[in-house]
Amino acid sequence: GSVFLIEATGSAGSIMIDKGRQLMHWVADSELENCHGVLVGNAFSKEPPENRPPTLNHHVFTPDLKKYGEKHHFSLLDTGELFRIVCAKLAKQPLRIDLVCAGLMKGGVVAFTGGTKGDA
Repeated sequence: GSVFLIEATGSAGSIMIDKGRQLMHWVADSELENCHGVLVGNAFSKEPPENRPPTLNHHVFTPDLKKYGEKHHFSLLDTGELFRIVCAKLAKQPLRIDLVCAGLMKGGVVAFTGGTKGDA
C-alpha cells in the first residue's frame, strides 16, 4: 500500500544532508498517497568498493543526514546493501519482499539483516 520515491546519488565523500532535504522536498510535493522517501547513496564512489566506508572515521551518510532521515522518516540505503539484496535475487535465493519493503519503510539508515531465507 505504499509508494517509494527514490533519489539515487553518488559522492566522492559522504552523502550530505542537502540530498536528504532535496528528497524531502520531492516527497512533500508529490501527489502520491502513502509516499515514502528512500535516498540511495553511493558514497566514496571513486574508491574501490572494498575501500569504502563505513569505517570509524568515514561514514556513508553524514551524522546530520542520519538524524534528519530519522526525524523525517525517510530511509537511507547504502548501495552496498542494495547490491547484496539484488545479488540474492539474481542468485534465486528466497527473498522476502515484504521484509525488504518493511526495512525501507523505517526512517534512517537501512541495514537488512538478511532479506533472504525469511529474514530482512
